[in-house]
Amino acid sequence: MKPLARAATALLVMLTLLVALTVPAFAAGLLPDHPPIFTVLTSDAPRDMDVTIELQKNGEIIPIKLERNRRFWETHYFLRREATIRITAWYGNPYDLKDAVLVFEAGDEIRRLPVTDDMLSSTGQQSEDYVFYRWKNNSLTAGLPPLRAPLLFLLWIAVALAVESVVFRLYGYRRARSWLAFLILNLITQSIHHMIIAGLFLRVERLRLYIMSAPLVFLIELPACIALLNEQKREKAISFALTANLASQIVLALLIGHMPA
Repeated sequence: MKPLARAATALLVMLTLLVALTVPAFAAGLLPDHPPIFTVLTSDAPRDMDVTIELQKNGEIIPIKLERNRRFWETHYFLRREATIRITAWYGNPYDLKDAVLVFEAGDEIRRLPVTDDMLSSTGQQSEDYVFYRWKNNSLTAGLPPLRAPLLFLLWIAVALAVESVVFRLYGYRRARSWLAFLILNLITQSIHHMIIAGLFLRVERLRLYIMSAPLVFLIELPACIALLNEQKREKAISFALTANLASQIVLALLIGHMPA
């Protein structure tokens, strides 16, 4: 079989396995029809804390409990479009959270904070608004902490490199030049992959982006591996590119629903 045919077969195998791998995610509801329109994040609140948003309509206060999702050291609370359909219209600018109040409840303690205008930069559009809650000083700020994105980027890179480094060594690559090429190539491709998953280019659910971007990473790495990894035969470089990508993508697919967004 020619190298091009091997690459096409490898890509087909990878796509098949990725689709099969993400079927449970679809079944578990991790790919809802619409992303959240408002998200509260916290890293220091009690694990059992519940968050409710109180919306106002025609002078009536309507409470909606936010969906809770624990992700590593953070807890995310989502307000989805489906939860507001009984209160507002589906189209236009229905997600006006002006004068809304967030209620934080943990045990016997209840705290209330208003949703201010600076926290609603994009509500009603395709992207979502984020606010960060600090339990320690009972404060609510618009946006996310500045060091959060670099931390998540380093976490993503560390997981991918750890998995693919094991595969790289098992394939018999030992020369310093091969390892340098491997590290540079992975830093580039995984950086692109992470930026896509993080929603830098598109505002879509992360698992959907993952399915689209994982084969792209493989297509970038395959010719690069063939060109740069000369320590072993070309067939071995192709096999490594498939195996390493498949292994790292499986691990990342299992973790992506649990990692902070």
